[in-house]
Order: sequence, then structure tokens, then C-alpha cells
Amino acid sequence: MNMLKERSETILDEIEKRKVVPIPRWHFLFRQAGFWLLATFSVLTGSISMATAIYVFIDNDFITDKDYINWTCNIKMDTLRSHSYWLLFIT
Repeated sequence: MNMLKERSETILDEIEKRKVVPIPRWHFLFRQAGFWLLATFSVLTGSISMATAIYVFIDNDFITDKDYINWTCNIKMDTLRSHSYWLLFIT
């Protein structure tokens, strides 16, 4: 019991020596509110950016449907061709 009392006295002396002051609750509340405000702003900005990107890439008239199908087929064939070359090279 005496040891606990000595320990608590040394802690209280250290607090007085360093002049430690407790942080008010509103500091933590403002920090938490600021975090959630920034998180909400980040999600909203990201969703607007994603919606804009989808609109730009999907709803454009630069490539017609026929050109898009040919373009994707060419990419698939090029990919398939390059993979088959690697398989032949490895074996």
C-alpha cells in the first residue's frame, strides 16, 4: 500500500513540475468533426470525379460502335498473339 502511495505522489510531483494541463474535450470533438468533414468531402469529390470520367469515356462520339468493336478485337488478337509467341518461346 505504501508503494502505491509513493508512486502516486511521484506522478503528481512530475505533473506539477512539468505543468501538465488537461486537454479540453472540445479539442477532441473539433478534431473528430474535422476528420469526418474531410472524409465526406473526399468521398464527394471522388464520386464526382469518377462520374465525370465515366461520362467522358462512355458518352463520347469519337469512336463509333463499329470502330470500337474492331479496336477491341484487334487488342484481343494482339494479346493472344503475343501470349502464343511467349508460349512457343518457352517450350
